[in-house]
Amino acid sequence: MSHISKAKAKIQFNNQYLLEKSLLSLKGVKILQDTYLFRETGSRREIDKSKGKFDYVIQKDNNKTLRVGIKKNNDTYDVYYDNWGETGRFANEVVSKLNDWYIAYSTAEAIKQTAKEKFEDYNINVFEDEESGEIIVEAQENIW
Repeated sequence: MSHISKAKAKIQFNNQYLLEKSLLSLKGVKILQDTYLFRETGSRREIDKSKGKFDYVIQKDNNKTLRVGIKKNNDTYDVYYDNWGETGRFANEVVSKLNDWYIAYSTAEAIKQTAKEKFEDYNINVFEDEESGEIIVEAQENIW
Protein backbone atom coordinates (compact mmCIF):
# COMPACT_ATOMS: atom_id res chain seq x y z
CA MET A 1 0.00 0.00 0.00
CA SER A 2 1.24 3.48 -0.82
CA HIS A 3 1.05 6.56 1.36
CA ILE A 4 0.88 10.33 1.02
CA SER A 5 4.20 12.04 1.57
CA LYS A 6 5.57 15.55 1.48
CA ALA A 7 7.31 16.45 -1.76
CA LYS A 8 10.97 17.34 -1.71
CA ALA A 9 10.69 21.06 -2.35
CA LYS A 10 12.81 22.75 -4.95
CA ILE A 11 10.61 25.82 -4.87
CA GLN A 12 9.43 27.46 -1.67
CA PHE A 13 5.85 28.65 -2.07
CA ASN A 14 5.74 31.54 0.38
CA ASN A 15 3.48 34.00 -1.43
CA GLN A 16 -0.19 32.99 -1.41
CA TYR A 17 -1.13 35.45 -4.17
CA LEU A 18 1.55 34.11 -6.55
CA LEU A 19 0.68 30.51 -5.63
CA GLU A 20 -3.00 31.10 -6.44
CA LYS A 21 -2.10 32.77 -9.77
CA SER A 22 0.09 29.78 -10.57
CA LEU A 23 -2.64 27.30 -9.66
CA LEU A 24 -5.13 29.11 -11.89
CA SER A 25 -2.66 28.98 -14.79
CA LEU A 26 -2.51 25.17 -14.81
CA LYS A 27 -4.36 23.45 -17.66
CA GLY A 28 -6.36 20.22 -17.54
CA VAL A 29 -7.00 20.38 -13.81
CA LYS A 30 -9.52 21.63 -11.28
CA ILE A 31 -8.46 23.49 -8.15
CA LEU A 32 -10.35 22.40 -5.05
CA GLN A 33 -10.10 23.75 -1.52
CA ASP A 34 -10.37 22.20 1.92
CA THR A 35 -10.50 18.54 0.84
CA TYR A 36 -8.57 15.26 1.00
CA LEU A 37 -6.18 13.31 -1.23
CA PHE A 38 -6.51 9.73 -2.45
CA ARG A 39 -3.90 6.99 -2.05
CA GLU A 40 -3.45 3.83 -4.04
CA THR A 41 -4.22 0.59 -2.21
CA GLY A 42 -3.40 -2.26 -4.52
CA SER A 43 -5.75 -2.05 -7.49
CA ARG A 44 -7.93 0.79 -6.18
CA ARG A 45 -7.71 4.27 -4.68
CA GLU A 46 -9.24 5.41 -1.42
CA ILE A 47 -9.54 8.69 0.45
CA ASP A 48 -6.59 9.25 2.78
CA LYS A 49 -7.51 11.27 5.87
CA SER A 50 -4.15 10.74 7.61
CA LYS A 51 -2.82 14.20 6.62
CA GLY A 52 -6.14 15.98 7.14
CA LYS A 53 -7.67 18.38 4.67
CA PHE A 54 -5.50 20.42 2.32
CA ASP A 55 -5.79 24.15 1.66
CA TYR A 56 -5.60 23.54 -2.11
CA VAL A 57 -5.97 20.34 -4.10
CA ILE A 58 -5.03 20.05 -7.76
CA GLN A 59 -7.28 17.42 -9.34
CA LYS A 60 -7.02 16.06 -12.87
CA ASP A 61 -10.08 17.13 -14.90
CA ASN A 62 -11.11 13.66 -15.99
CA ASN A 63 -10.08 11.66 -12.89
CA LYS A 64 -11.14 12.78 -9.41
CA THR A 65 -8.70 10.42 -7.69
CA LEU A 66 -5.56 11.94 -9.26
CA ARG A 67 -4.75 14.72 -6.82
CA VAL A 68 -1.91 16.80 -5.40
CA GLY A 69 -2.39 18.57 -2.06
CA ILE A 70 -0.98 21.88 -0.87
CA LYS A 71 -1.05 22.73 2.82
CA LYS A 72 0.14 25.81 4.67
CA ASN A 73 2.88 25.08 7.17
CA ASN A 74 4.00 28.18 9.07
CA ASP A 75 4.86 30.73 6.34
CA THR A 76 5.15 28.38 3.38
CA TYR A 77 2.86 26.07 1.42
CA ASP A 78 4.04 22.44 1.22
CA VAL A 79 3.14 20.02 -1.58
CA TYR A 80 1.97 16.47 -0.79
CA TYR A 81 1.12 13.57 -3.05
CA ASP A 82 1.17 9.81 -3.43
CA ASN A 83 4.25 9.18 -5.57
CA TRP A 84 3.07 5.82 -6.85
CA GLY A 85 1.83 4.59 -10.22
CA GLU A 86 -0.49 6.82 -12.23
CA THR A 87 -0.91 9.24 -9.32
CA GLY A 88 2.84 9.73 -9.06
CA ARG A 89 3.21 10.38 -12.80
CA PHE A 90 0.38 12.95 -12.71
CA ALA A 91 1.78 14.58 -9.57
CA ASN A 92 5.31 14.93 -10.92
CA GLU A 93 4.04 16.50 -14.13
CA VAL A 94 1.65 18.97 -12.49
CA VAL A 95 4.09 19.97 -9.72
CA SER A 96 6.77 20.66 -12.31
CA LYS A 97 4.39 22.94 -14.23
CA LEU A 98 3.25 24.63 -10.98
CA ASN A 99 6.91 25.34 -10.14
CA ASP A 100 7.44 26.87 -13.59
CA TRP A 101 4.42 29.17 -13.26
CA TYR A 102 5.43 30.22 -9.74
CA ILE A 103 8.96 31.08 -10.89
CA ALA A 104 7.56 33.05 -13.84
CA TYR A 105 5.15 35.07 -11.68
CA SER A 106 7.88 35.63 -9.06
CA THR A 107 10.17 36.92 -11.81
CA ALA A 108 7.47 39.27 -13.07
CA GLU A 109 6.93 40.61 -9.54
CA ALA A 110 10.69 41.14 -9.11
CA ILE A 111 10.83 43.11 -12.37
CA LYS A 112 7.89 45.26 -11.22
CA GLN A 113 9.54 45.93 -7.85
CA THR A 114 12.91 46.81 -9.40
CA ALA A 115 11.26 49.09 -11.94
CA LYS A 116 9.28 50.83 -9.20
CA GLU A 117 12.46 51.46 -7.19
CA LYS A 118 14.13 52.98 -10.26
CA PHE A 119 11.04 55.01 -11.21
CA GLU A 120 10.64 53.02 -14.42
CA ASP A 121 7.48 51.53 -15.86
CA TYR A 122 7.08 48.18 -17.62
CA ASN A 123 4.24 46.24 -19.20
CA ILE A 124 4.79 42.68 -18.05
CA ASN A 125 3.04 39.64 -19.49
CA VAL A 126 3.36 36.04 -18.33
CA PHE A 127 2.04 33.45 -20.77
CA GLU A 128 2.52 29.95 -22.12
CA ASP A 129 3.70 29.51 -25.69
CA GLU A 130 0.99 27.46 -27.45
CA GLU A 131 3.41 25.46 -29.58
CA SER A 132 6.34 24.75 -27.26
CA GLY A 133 4.56 24.87 -23.88
CA GLU A 134 7.28 27.17 -22.55
CA ILE A 135 6.26 29.75 -19.98
CA ILE A 136 7.44 33.20 -20.99
CA VAL A 137 7.88 36.40 -18.98
CA GLU A 138 7.82 39.35 -21.36
CA ALA A 139 8.67 42.84 -20.10
CA GLN A 140 8.52 45.96 -22.26
CA GLU A 141 9.52 49.34 -20.93
CA ASN A 142 6.93 52.08 -21.30
CA ILE A 143 8.50 55.13 -22.86
CA TRP A 144 7.46 58.43 -21.33
